[in-house]
Amino acid sequence: MSKVLNNDKFFQLLTLFIILQPILDILTNAMLQFTNSSITIGILIRMLFMGIALFFIFFGSQHPYKKQVSIYLALLLLVLGIGFINNYFQKPVFNLFIEVQWLTKVIYFSVMICSIYLLFQNKKNVDFIKTRLLNYIIYALVIIGVSILIAIITNTSVDSYEWVKAGFKGWFYSANELSALLAIGFPLSILFAIRKTKSWYSFWVWIPALLVALIGALIGTKVGLFAVYITCIFISLFIAIHYIVASIKKTNDRKILLPTFVYSIALLAVILIVSPFTPGYQNLSVELPEPDQEDIDKGFEDVPGQGGNGESSGESEDEIIEGEDTRVTFEINSPIVNKILSSRHIYFTWQLNQMIRADVSQKILGMGYAGNYINNRKTIEMDFFDIFFSFGVIGFILVMLPLFMLIGIVLKKLFTNFKQIFHVENISLIISILLGLGIALIAGHVWVAPAVNLYLALSMVLLYINLKTNE
Repeated sequence: MSKVLNNDKFFQLLTLFIILQPILDILTNAMLQFTNSSITIGILIRMLFMGIALFFIFFGSQHPYKKQVSIYLALLLLVLGIGFINNYFQKPVFNLFIEVQWLTKVIYFSVMICSIYLLFQNKKNVDFIKTRLLNYIIYALVIIGVSILIAIITNTSVDSYEWVKAGFKGWFYSANELSALLAIGFPLSILFAIRKTKSWYSFWVWIPALLVALIGALIGTKVGLFAVYITCIFISLFIAIHYIVASIKKTNDRKILLPTFVYSIALLAVILIVSPFTPGYQNLSVELPEPDQEDIDKGFEDVPGQGGNGESSGESEDEIIEGEDTRVTFEINSPIVNKILSSRHIYFTWQLNQMIRADVSQKILGMGYAGNYINNRKTIEMDFFDIFFSFGVIGFILVMLPLFMLIGIVLKKLFTNFKQIFHVENISLIISILLGLGIALIAGHVWVAPAVNLYLALSMVLLYINLKTNE
């Protein structure tokens, strides 16, 4: 069976799949705009590729750790599957299509990161695969950037926001997912430029990074703008440190590091000059209305036994009245935190109270999509909390296992090979990953968004391979 989909064939399919990402997203938006179908070409192609990736993992790969990866995925599918069945009997409202869709989105990331990792089956082809993957990521980012510019110029771009705020998302559907994608991809575009810079004549390799940076600011989200600032400042700083060290040691690297540093500073300067005229910068001063108490209390109507539809929980009236005094609430008095979270802490309290009163099996295996809702079906839009409440303690640990392993090796390298961590290439990947994880925590639409999490999976695998190769 390995001959049907071996390492080389899957690698070719993956590179094609990467470059197809923006095209799939544009077609998905078109289908959502002009048809009533909830099943889009983006969903179909991505689910098809996930099936191909699973086939490669179980039957095509010849990686030394194929057995361990296969056991991990089989265990993940088993645990999440048991939780799915349990929620069919436990949840007050169980929407089969939505639950399956949500489950698939979470599994998608695990399958992608495992299949990409198994591509690196021997050390001889590591650099070739890394270079090709990075090149195709840049091709995809350039397609996104150029398409948005064309949409803006032709006045066919869709606004990022329906009211108050400004921004352009081109022909794409979600501004949040688009800005998260570009935030993760921007450090990779700089990494591409760093690897390609060989002399002062290599300025053209910085054009993709400039394009991605400008598009990130034009979308209008805080995520896109701050990701550009953070990336440029930190990577420029580390390039400067490497240049100073190379100059002191008088190594040949300083001849390449000097133009690299100058171009990174030039990129930062252009962004600082241009950004005040972009929607992303202008939206920072826009104040949105705070939710009133009625909106806050509305969610508690969905917590069985807490002033809502108590009959769905099978509790007596006395137990329901008693439960009204036991709900957990969080008040955040900081305007800055409220602005960052955009009321997500309210939705967190809804699901926390549902989890507190849930059956033991749901505490362990999760409550599925949006928890034990009755009328108000709403996720928190903070990926790690959504995954925890949806799949419980065991499910959360299994879903996050690749991240825990990466954190483990980074911590190990900090104590055993400090210099390796602070190599410019690894710093670029770490920034990409930290931005992705930060956005996943605060704004969501990363770990559970197939259009975005492929880029995060690629960054995580590339960093893991870099740190493990020299062991």
